[in-house]
Amino acid sequence: MTTFVSRLSDALAANDTYQDKITVHVERIKGTEDVLELNRILESLLQETRTAQSDNRRAHDQLAHERDAALLAEGRIKQLETELAQMSALVREDPLTHSLNRRGLDDEFARESSRADRHKAPFSIAVLDIDNFKVLNDKRGHQTGDEALIHLVKVAKEELRLTDHIARLGGENFSSCCPTHRSQKPR
Repeated sequence: MTTFVSRLSDALAANDTYQDKITVHVERIKGTEDVLELNRILESLLQETRTAQSDNRRAHDQLAHERDAALLAEGRIKQLETELAQMSALVREDPLTHSLNRRGLDDEFARESSRADRHKAPFSIAVLDIDNFKVLNDKRGHQTGDEALIHLVKVAKEELRLTDHIARLGGENFSSCCPTHRSQKPR
């Protein structure tokens, strides 16, 4: 963008210089009656005009190039913003269960806490700790343990409302954040 503005400024300055030269040539034409001198002035004027046209064409091409570069950069920025949003969502999500992770829960807790304060409404937090999960892992293997955690989150999501959140705190520990809507009684 800086280059674009600089080139535009250069083009405007070159145009001002050309206009000043035209003014000088016009004054010289007004002040002469000699045909040979008039011919030299007109030749000089034509040369200045050709130079200005060439400079304008070059400036136009450079500005078009800078515009195209800016459009490409804008497209890349939009692509990076989309990727950043996707990565941000992954940072908030537990990769195994696709529930929120601690960071996601912290974000939702802060949001729900603020909303509860604003509306003077309570909200619920539940902690789930699967008893004897280590025994399941030891007897049936980690794959079975992972499947059990995935199933737990699937069932919880089916039972929770869209506004409720379940998060994996780590291992077999989960938490649920459930806002109380105005029309509801607290859980």
